Amino acid sequence: MQTSSIVLTAAGMGLVTAALRFLPFVIKPKVSTRPLWTIWVRYLPVAVLSAVVVPAVLAAQEEIIWGPISLPFLASLPTLLIGLLTRSLIASVTIGVTTIALLRNLF
Repeated sequence: MQTSSIVLTAAGMGLVTAALRFLPFVIKPKVSTRPLWTIWVRYLPVAVLSAVVVPAVLAAQEEIIWGPISLPFLASLPTLLIGLLTRSLIASVTIGVTTIALLRNLF
């Protein structure tokens, strides 16, 4: 594949991604959403993040430090606590990344 076709493909993918992200803001004023749909969509980021993180935490066997306890499992405990207390996805992700980084530097 030539460099120009790679650049054009990447540019096209970027335009499609940008269009899909900005389209809801353009359509939103014209379309009313049902309350049930709004509630369901609000939980979607947490559900997707959980679907990615939980298997990784439970299957992390290479970093076992004592019995069944692994570094990702230890990092998930303060992350879960912050998530329950603040209900903030950004705070939970920040605490999780910080905790796993600190644990990996310590162990």
